[in-house]
Amino acid sequence: MAIYFDAASQTDKDGDDPACHGLVHDVDVGALFRQKTAFKSLNQAEKLNIINNHFRPGEDYAFPKVFMNGCNRSFQRSWQQRYPWLVYSKECDGGFCLPCVLFAIRESLGTLVTTPFNRWIKVSKVCGEHEKNRYHIDTMVAYDNFLTTSRNPQKNIQVQIESERGSTIKRNRQIVKSVAKCVHFCGKQCIALRGHRDDSTADRNGNRGNFLALLELRVDSGDEVLKNHLATCSANARYSRKTIQNQLIMLIGDHIRDSIIQEIKEAKYFSILCDEVTDNANLKQLSLVLQFVEKECMIREEFLDFRCTDRITGQVTSLLILEKLEQWGLDISNCRGQGYDGASNMSAQARGVQGLIAQKNPKALYVHCNSHVLNLVIVKACSLPSVRNMAGTITEISQFFNYSPKRQRCLEKVISIDQPDSQRTKIRDLCRTRWVERHEAYETFALLLPSIVKTFEVILDEQQHKQYSTETPWNWDRETLQKANGFYHTCCSFQFLIALIVTMKTLAVIKPISIKLQKKSNDIVKAYCMITETEKELNEKRDEAEAVFKRWYSNAVELSSDLGTEPSVPRTASRQQHRANALHDTPEEYYRRNLFVPFLDHITQEMSSR
Repeated sequence: MAIYFDAASQTDKDGDDPACHGLVHDVDVGALFRQKTAFKSLNQAEKLNIINNHFRPGEDYAFPKVFMNGCNRSFQRSWQQRYPWLVYSKECDGGFCLPCVLFAIRESLGTLVTTPFNRWIKVSKVCGEHEKNRYHIDTMVAYDNFLTTSRNPQKNIQVQIESERGSTIKRNRQIVKSVAKCVHFCGKQCIALRGHRDDSTADRNGNRGNFLALLELRVDSGDEVLKNHLATCSANARYSRKTIQNQLIMLIGDHIRDSIIQEIKEAKYFSILCDEVTDNANLKQLSLVLQFVEKECMIREEFLDFRCTDRITGQVTSLLILEKLEQWGLDISNCRGQGYDGASNMSAQARGVQGLIAQKNPKALYVHCNSHVLNLVIVKACSLPSVRNMAGTITEISQFFNYSPKRQRCLEKVISIDQPDSQRTKIRDLCRTRWVERHEAYETFALLLPSIVKTFEVILDEQQHKQYSTETPWNWDRETLQKANGFYHTCCSFQFLIALIVTMKTLAVIKPISIKLQKKSNDIVKAYCMITETEKELNEKRDEAEAVFKRWYSNAVELSSDLGTEPSVPRTASRQQHRANALHDTPEEYYRRNLFVPFLDHITQEMSSR
C-alpha cells in the first residue's frame, strides 16, 4: 500500500535524495498497521520514505501518561537513544522496531513488530530480549544494507547481499568448527562428552560435562566468534545439545571412515579381520577391521565399524561383512585374507564365515589368529592340576588385597619397610585373555611374595610385628583372619613355590612372541619364523630337562628358604588317579617328572598341533 500526497520533493535529513517525490511525511507506523498495510509489498521508495519520515516526537511533545503499577507512566525519549531501532507511534501510543516491521521475514513476530509495545515497566526486558533474537539481527543487517544501497544507488544490492551471506556462512562455519573441535578432542582422548547433566537445567557451577566445559574453555581462551554466538543465540540454536553432538560424532566418524576407505581403494588389496563381543547392554557387537598395505609399504589395520546383531551364525555374519563391503564400494574379489578366531561359526569350511566368503572369492585365504592360537596353547598347558591350583591361588590373593583398601594399605606398609626399592606395590590379577599381562602378573607376584607372606603374618599376629603397625590397630575381622591363614600356608608350601617358578620361567620363553604376534606390522613369514624359534627353544629346554630344571629348582629352594619352608612332596599312594604320582627318589626328581616335563610337553605338543 503506497502513501502519496501532492507536495514538492523533499530531501532527507542526511542530505541525500530519497527518490521518493510525492510521499507523505510524518508517517505513523501504528497508523499503517491499522490501515492493514502490507509492508512486504512496499517498494524501495516507500520503505525509504517510512524510514526518513516516520513520526518523531519533538522536544515539547507530551507523551500520554497511563496509570500502571501505582503511578503514571509514559514513553521516554531516552529509550530511543538506548535502542536506536525503536520508533514511537502516536496513533497507538506504543513503540515499534522499525527494521523488523519493514524487513522481518517471519510472520506473527509479536510485540514490537506486529503489535505495539506499551508495557512501559518492562522496557528493559522486552527490548533486551528482542535485540538478541536472530531475526532482529538479520533484519538490522538488511536495514543497514538497505540504507547503504539507497544512498549509494551505484552499488549493486545483490553484491551486498551475497557478501553478507558469505560472512554469515563463514561465521556459522567457524562456530560449527569450534564445536566440532571439542567433540573431536573428546573422541580422540577417549573421554565422555556428557556429565551428570548437560542441559539448560544443569548447575553452571557444577560438572556439566566435558563437552560444555571445553566450549567454555575455548571462549575463555579467546574464541570471540563462539563467545558472541553463545551470548546472542537463542536456546535452540546453540549447537551444544546432545542431538547436535551425536550428529557431529556421526559426521566426523563418516569422514574418517571415508578417508580410510579411499586409502584402501588406492591400495586395492585388503584382508578382513572380524570378531564379536557382548557389550554392557548384553548386545552382540560385530567389529570389522580391514588390513592393507599403504603406499609406503607399511601394513595397517584400521577399524571401520561396529554392527549390532542378534545372531552370530556363519551365514548372518558373512552377509553382514559382504553388505558392508558393498556399501563402502570395496570389491570382495580384491580380498586376499581372512582373520578370525577358531570358533566353528567363523572357521568352518562349509557353513563358517571363512568358507562362505571363500565361495565368493577363493583367493581370500583364512588364517587363524596366531596370538589367539598361542593363548589356546597356554590355556591347555596351564590345565595341569598343580599349575591350575597355583594360578587360582594367585587370583584369590589378588582379590583379597585389591578388593579391600585396608588390606592393601597393610601390604603397602610391609613393602615400604621390607622392599623399599620396589616400584610395584599392588598385586596384578591374572587376565583371562591377555597372556602378556598374565605373565607380568606372575612376575609381580614372585617379586612381592616375601612381602605378601609377611603381610599374612602381620594380619595373623599383629603383636609380634609391631614395626608394621599404624597409629590405630588394624582390628582384622574373622573372615580376613581365616583367609590370611589359608593363604599363608599355601604360599609357604613348596608345591606352590615350584609351580610358580616353573610356570613363570616357561612362559618367559613365550612372552616375546606373544608381544610380537599382536603387532600390526607382522606378516605370515615373520610369524612362522618366530614360532619356529620359540618351539626350538622349548625343545632345547626339554632335551636338557635335568640341567634346566636343576637351576629352576635351586631358585625355588632359595625362595622357600627365605620363607622358612623345606622342599617337600605331596603324599603318595600306590594308586593315584587325580594327581601325578611318578616314581621318584628326591623332591627334585618328583617335580621334574610330575611338573616340569609334563608342562613343557603340553606346550610343545599344543604348538605343533595348532
